[in-house]
Amino acid sequence: MHFAYAPRKTSNPPPYAARSPKSQYLRRSRLQLLGLVAAAALFSIWLLSTLFRSSGAHKVPAGTPPVVLVTTIDRRASPASVANILDNRKDYASRHGYATFVANTSDYDLGVPPAPDSWSKVPAMRHAMTL
Repeated sequence: MHFAYAPRKTSNPPPYAARSPKSQYLRRSRLQLLGLVAAAALFSIWLLSTLFRSSGAHKVPAGTPPVVLVTTIDRRASPASVANILDNRKDYASRHGYATFVANTSDYDLGVPPAPDSWSKVPAMRHAMTL
């Protein structure tokens, strides 16, 4: 037989309803702990892989300095200031084991419209990287 309405709930439910056994294993605190353990495991795997990664593709030739200081000199600068800048760069590079690369801003063709001299830094950097 078909009833028009669902049966009513009791007005006096039991004070402490028993939990289902399935929900005990999936509590929020246990899920958070499981997530932290998984994140720690993934981080340790990533850390170990970066520490023991072979550097076969990134070998630097012997005698190559780790850093090259690239300096572009403006053609309109006074010779005294240019000499002072070059001495400063060479002194700094020799103290730290770096190399220096000096180029004039007029060494690079920057196009037909007159471009600012500061734009010669990019071709100078590329030139230093090829050398």
